[in-house]
Amino acid sequence: AIFSSTLLLLVSLTALANALRRPLDGPVWKRAPWLVLGGVFLFMSLDEYFSIHESYEHWRQAYVMGGVLLVLTGLILGVLERDLRPPLVLVIGLACIGTGGVVLDAFANEAVIEFGGYEADWLVCKHDYAGIICQDYGIIEELLELAGISIILAGFLSFAQDHTQDRQAASEFRLARRVLAGAAVLWVVWAFSHVWVIPTFEAKLLADGVHVEFLDGALRLESYQIKPEAARPGDEVRISLFFRANRPLDHNYYLSVHLLSHPEVDTWGQDDLQLGEWDYPSSAWIPGFAVRNDVYLTLPADIPAPASYWVAVKVWQGPDLHRTPKELLDPDIKNVEVLVSDSDRPVITPDTVQLVALPVLGNPPPDDPPTAADYRFDNGMRLTGYDLPAVITAGDPAAFRFWWRTDKTTGKPLTHYLHFFGEGDLFFVFDHQAFDDRFPMVDWPAGLDAADSWTITPDLPAGEYRVYTGVYHTPTVTRIPVRDADGRPVPDNAIFLGTVTVK
Repeated sequence: AIFSSTLLLLVSLTALANALRRPLDGPVWKRAPWLVLGGVFLFMSLDEYFSIHESYEHWRQAYVMGGVLLVLTGLILGVLERDLRPPLVLVIGLACIGTGGVVLDAFANEAVIEFGGYEADWLVCKHDYAGIICQDYGIIEELLELAGISIILAGFLSFAQDHTQDRQAASEFRLARRVLAGAAVLWVVWAFSHVWVIPTFEAKLLADGVHVEFLDGALRLESYQIKPEAARPGDEVRISLFFRANRPLDHNYYLSVHLLSHPEVDTWGQDDLQLGEWDYPSSAWIPGFAVRNDVYLTLPADIPAPASYWVAVKVWQGPDLHRTPKELLDPDIKNVEVLVSDSDRPVITPDTVQLVALPVLGNPPPDDPPTAADYRFDNGMRLTGYDLPAVITAGDPAAFRFWWRTDKTTGKPLTHYLHFFGEGDLFFVFDHQAFDDRFPMVDWPAGLDAADSWTITPDLPAGEYRVYTGVYHTPTVTRIPVRDADGRPVPDNAIFLGTVTVK
C-alpha cells in the first residue's frame, strides 16, 4: 500500500509537470485535463494510504464513476495533444486498478457490489473460492492495483520525455526527474514514520503512561489518550491506546473497550477492533515500536450523568482467517482469552483492566441552591450552595443537597463528611462518597457544575444539632483546607451549615 501510494503520487506530479510544460500565459483549458488528472491522482495517493474512502458507504460506485470521468478526460487530452498514449494508458491502467481495487476488494471482503439498484450477488465470495480463503485474494487485488498504476506512470513519463525535445525543455525534464525522485523518497520516509516513528514518539511524549502487560510481557499497553477528557451525553469519545510488542507475535489479536458504570458495572458503550487494524495486524508488528489504536465510543443520550465511567480494556485472540471454511463455521472454536500478566491498574477480570475513569457531566446545569455559598477548597473545589432540612425525624430518611463546582481536576481520593454536634458530648459522623460512589471526587474534572444529593437515616436522640461539613483526603484522613468568600480560613476546615432539629 505504501508503494502504491508512492507511485500514485508520482503519477500526480508527472501530470502536473506535463501541465506546466505549456507556457503559463497560454490558454488554461489546454492545461486543464492534466491539472484534473494531477488532482485526482493526488487524492488517490492519499486515499491509498489513509483509506479515506472507508468513511463513505458507497465508495465503490463513486470510484467507478470517477474512473469513467478519468477515461473521458484522457480522451480529451489525446485530442488536444494529438497523442494516443494518455487515453490508452488510462484505459488499461484504470481497468487493472478497478478490477483489483473495486471488484476483487469486494470479492475478498465478501461484500456485494451495487450498480444503481442492481446487486451483483453472483460476484460474492462465500468463505472460499477454488480452495482459497476469500481474504487471501487481497494480495491479487493489491498487485493488480500496483500494475495499473505502474502502466499509467510509465505512459505519462514517456509522454513527458517525448515532448521535451529542445535543450531548455530537456533541462527542465531532468529537474522534474529529480523532483519526482525526491518526492518518492520523502513520501516513503513519511509513510514509514507514520507507521512506526510517530506513534512511538506520541506514546512517550504526548500520552499518559500506563503499564499493562499481556502474554507474559510479549504485548504491552504503555500509554493512552482520551479526547475529550470530560464528556457529555451524546458526545463521541476517542480513546487512543498505544500498544507495543516486546517480541514477535504469532497471532493477530483483537481489542475490546467497554464503558462501564460503577458500582453496578453495566455497559454503556463498546467498541471492538483488530489490534493495528486490518492494514497492520499484530502478527506483523516490529518489536519495540508503539502502534496506535483509535477506539470511538458514542455516549447514549440517556446515559446517567453526572457520573464517571470505567474505561475497561481487554485483548483477545480471534479466529485465524486462514482456517478452512469448515473450521470457521465450527461453533466449538471460540475466541481465546488473553490474560493480564502484569498491571499498574485495577484488574476487573483476569483478562480485563480498568484503565481510567471518564467523567460524564450533566446537561443542563443544576437549579440554583436554596442557600447560596462560596467556600473555596485549596484543591480547586468550591461549595457554592446547599439545601439543609430544618427538621428531621430520627429513624426516617433525610435528604441533603450540595452544589459543587471545580476550577481544576481533583485527582485524589476524597471523602465528603457531615458532623452533627448536639448538647454536651453528643457527636455523630456521616461520611459519604460523592453521588453514591457513581462519581467519586477523585474523578471530578475541571469545569464541573453539579448538585449531589444525600439520603441518610439518622439514629439520633431528639434535640438541636449544629451541622458542619467538609472534605478529607481518604487515605490520610487529612481535611482539605477551605476558605470563605472573603478569603478567611475556615476554623478546623469544617464549614458550619446551620442547625437541624431532630424529633
